[in-house]
Amino acid sequence: MKSLPLMALTASSGFVLAASSGSFEAGLQAYREGRFQAALDAWTRAESEAGEAASSELCFDRALAALQVGALAEARAAAERAAEHGGAPFA
Repeated sequence: MKSLPLMALTASSGFVLAASSGSFEAGLQAYREGRFQAALDAWTRAESEAGEAASSELCFDRALAALQVGALAEARAAAERAAEHGGAPFA
């Protein structure tokens, strides 16, 4: 399956989660390597660690990984959280 583009391709994009940056980076690396389930697992951990402070980019990237593994309900829920946190650019 073709990889979908990520919203937050690098940590230099301005996305920083101090507590969960390790999980985010692990997910980013896994996604780039086509290991979408590993990316989803890492970003799920990152979102859990961040709680309400989870960025819209993290939620959006998690939605993309969920789509890649066929977890449609999870993808939709993550996309909705991205829209709630990020507003119009994610709607």
